[in-house]
Amino acid sequence: MEQNASRIAEILLGLEDVNLIGVEDLDDEGVKLPLRVHIEFSA
Repeated sequence: MEQNASRIAEILLGLEDVNLIGVEDLDDEGVKLPLRVHIEFSA
């Protein structure tokens, strides 16, 4: 199982050279809302 946050972001988002800053679960009282993924690009 992958543990590296940057690698997980690459796999999930199809983006290379990114750093995963955080993920917010906006679920509120059983209402299904999307996750908010915070990333930064490495240049």
